[in-house]
Amino acid sequence: MQQINNVLYEKKHRYMLMLKQINILYNQANDEVLNNEIPAFKAKQIKDMYNQTLIGLIEEGVEYQYIKNSSDSSKDIISITIDGLNYRCKNTDIKDILDNRYEDVMGINYTGPKRKKAEKNEDDYKIPDIPEKTDNIDIQSFIPPKVYISPDKDFSKKKPHNLFRTIKQVITTIIALAIAFFIFMYFWGNDNIRTNVQKGISNISSTLNTNSEETTTSLQDIISD
Repeated sequence: MQQINNVLYEKKHRYMLMLKQINILYNQANDEVLNNEIPAFKAKQIKDMYNQTLIGLIEEGVEYQYIKNSSDSSKDIISITIDGLNYRCKNTDIKDILDNRYEDVMGINYTGPKRKKAEKNEDDYKIPDIPEKTDNIDIQSFIPPKVYISPDKDFSKKKPHNLFRTIKQVITTIIALAIAFFIFMYFWGNDNIRTNVQKGISNISSTLNTNSEETTTSLQDIISD
């Protein structure tokens, strides 16, 4: 938490300030696309930043609304209201970004359409409108858990496979097994030790058999009584 001009700022407040500015930038880019001043993919880049910032707020535990369309789950919307202004994105966009982290971050199960690893549509720059309230629209509020990602849990990339470490582990295992084998052969080659081991195993087996017979007899006596 940081204090500026006697105002305490948490990380979520930074995200809120960012989202407001990105939203202004998006609205400007949207008008420019409609007027053929810029290509659609430029607005799509701003929309991607917008969606990432929404996710940042959700990771900070900010309450959001899930606007569910029971007739078409691909139209489900994630919405956050800040200072009377509404910010929203498609639930499928959230899923595409979070992938298998969706449940951990959102605090709910993903119930939308299956997502395929397809080529991105650079013309998909539109932020969804708030749907009119109808029978097939259901709105629920959720407070997600705060999510903190440590460096050893970096989901953005796969850690490179360390071939040297794997070879080292294999060699260490082989050496340990070889030492254990030679120790076993050394003791087993000694007649006295081998005889004592065999007698010990025989005694244990006899004891177990005796206990088993006694237990069986006791059970029969209990059943008879």
